[in-house]
Amino acid sequence: MFLQLVTKYSRVIALLGICAVIAVLSPNFLTVSNLVNVLRQAALTAIIATGMTLTMLIAGIDLSVGSILALTTCLAADFLKPDLPLGYMFLGVGIALGWELSSDVSTVWPSFTSGCRISWSLSG
Repeated sequence: MFLQLVTKYSRVIALLGICAVIAVLSPNFLTVSNLVNVLRQAALTAIIATGMTLTMLIAGIDLSVGSILALTTCLAADFLKPDLPLGYMFLGVGIALGWELSSDVSTVWPSFTSGCRISWSLSG
């Protein structure tokens, strides 16, 4: 019974062991600022993964997520200036591209081909 539990949760046990070793070696590892930093860095991946999970739940596939993400982050980096609050514009660009993709999927193209078309057109 114990061996089955250890085998089943071996990855979790290994992760907790690595975290314990790093926490002992580095005093800044378990600080609030470090945990906030890790959560902030993982937020974008979590949002994209949630959207892709919902897409797969309705039996679809969307290959353009990475291209749309790359386009909006490049626009944000290009236009990022201290005196211009353009965050909502980039959110709008992402929503507009997603809207265009979803309208193509529902009317003309199958989801796979439309996702490929958007990915190829945005990547140059």
